[in-house]
Amino acid sequence: MSALIKNKFDELIVLHDFTLSGGSGRSIYNYYKDQLETTTKKIILLRLVTKHSFLKLVYYGLFSERIIINGVACFYYWPILLFCFLKKGVVIYLHEAAPHAEPFAQKHPFKFKLFCRLLQKRKVAFVSEWQRQYFLKLATIPRYKIVYNNINVPYERSGSKKIAIAMIGYQSQ
Repeated sequence: MSALIKNKFDELIVLHDFTLSGGSGRSIYNYYKDQLETTTKKIILLRLVTKHSFLKLVYYGLFSERIIINGVACFYYWPILLFCFLKKGVVIYLHEAAPHAEPFAQKHPFKFKLFCRLLQKRKVAFVSEWQRQYFLKLATIPRYKIVYNNINVPYERSGSKKIAIAMIGYQSQ
C-alpha cells in the first residue's frame, strides 16, 4: 500500500471527450498543456469514453489532491456523481448553459438533482458571469470563480493591414 501512496498526483482532470462540439475540451486541454510545460505538477488527463475509465477514475482520483470535472457531460456518469460527493478537492468547471443543462434535467432528473446539489457543495468555475447567473436559477452556488475560456488561437500577422477579431461567447434571445 505504501508504494501506491508514493504515487500521489497533484491534479486529475476529468472530461467526457475531446470530440464534443463547443470546444469545452479544448480549453481544459490548453490548461493541461500549460501546466505540464510551466510547472512540475503531476497531472493526469482522464477521458471518460476510454477503456477502463472507471478504474482509472478510482485510482487517480484517490491519489489526487485536486480533481477538475470538465463540463456537464461528465455528470451523466454515476461514478462521477458519487466520486464528487465522496472526494474533497473537487472543482466543477462548467462551459455549458441551457442547451446542455435542460436536456440533462429532462432525460436524467435524479442525476440532475444530484448535480445541482454538488454545485452547492463544491467549488465551481464558470466561463462568464452570464453563465453563473443561469446556474444560480438552478442552485445556490456559494464557492465560485469566473475563469473564462482559455482558448489559444495561433496568431500570425499577414501582410494585410486588416485585423480580424473573433468573439467567443453565448448567443441568447
